[in-house]
Amino acid sequence: KEALKVASCFGSRITKRAVEMLSKSRRFDSLGSHLDDSFRDGFLVHIAERSSPTSSEKSYEMTTMKFPHDKVREAAYGLIDANERCRFHHDIGMALLSNIQATDSDEILFSAVHHINRSTSLLLGYPAETRLSMAELNLKAGSRAIQCSYFMSAFSYLQVGAELLPADSWKEHGKLCADLHFLLSRAAYALGKIDDASLTLKGCIEEMENVELNDKLDIYFLYIRTLHARRELSEAFKTCRWILNQLGENVLHPDITKDDDVTATVDETFSMYSDLSDSKLINMKESTNQVHIDAMKFWSQLVFISYQSLSRPLIHYFICQWAQCNLTDGFCVYSPTCLASFSCTLTNWIQNPQQGYRIGKMA
Repeated sequence: KEALKVASCFGSRITKRAVEMLSKSRRFDSLGSHLDDSFRDGFLVHIAERSSPTSSEKSYEMTTMKFPHDKVREAAYGLIDANERCRFHHDIGMALLSNIQATDSDEILFSAVHHINRSTSLLLGYPAETRLSMAELNLKAGSRAIQCSYFMSAFSYLQVGAELLPADSWKEHGKLCADLHFLLSRAAYALGKIDDASLTLKGCIEEMENVELNDKLDIYFLYIRTLHARRELSEAFKTCRWILNQLGENVLHPDITKDDDVTATVDETFSMYSDLSDSKLINMKESTNQVHIDAMKFWSQLVFISYQSLSRPLIHYFICQWAQCNLTDGFCVYSPTCLASFSCTLTNWIQNPQQGYRIGKMA
């Protein structure tokens, strides 16, 4: 019965690696042999079979064992007292975690964290040090899940991680709090939970008031994207413009930008690119200046917002400012988009399709 209870906690199937790791713990040291008995009795079946699938000897070493029907799994899970399920999942998760190896796949990490998180009500009563360790574990799992594009799982891990943070954690463990809430917002944003992401990011910015700007640029960038998605274009533009000015760019407020400013900037940018040969452009050095790269990143967002909120002359004005920034310290990952945007300005605003084609080809 104990083996079936454990297997049922994993859902419809349990893998060979999970069985091996659990068997290393004192609590579940006989799991493998008992699963073998359950296989012989017909409560479990093998999915990936070896050459001798009917052999009972060490059959738990097969890749995966599966319940033959969902009702069998439900009955096995029902053997666990409802009041003990949190503790049961907790013990499974901790057993997996204690034996996890650096070479193990992410699935083992995800499984351990999933089971531990099923016992959040227990974890909340633990000392602050233990809760911080579990928060860090959820951060690790959430980060890996985002890298794998498992955004729903990542959101779940990071949400629990944030819940486990002790009071006043922002003061004592600011980086952990910032990382947890930023990645939680990334997962929420990817899942279309825009309001949740925006609210969380705004809270981060308020908590990190005294933190250096460079350490919270990623948070600001995602916050601007959430404002854009919520159609708060004025606030998105205002925040983006403020960041760029902090990075050393001279971005005028649209309301005080004069027609002469637009004309002068467009003509100047046109001249700058006309004086550069195709060879010089295509062989432009790659920028290693992080401030320059960050400025290009926020310029890309400001221009994107401008398309939906400003007049046509101002759109091309800011595109030209972006194009000038593009030449200041080498090209970067945002340069192709910048060049493509500038080629549109050359074609549609300056009415020079030859130069527009040339720059677009460079992009």
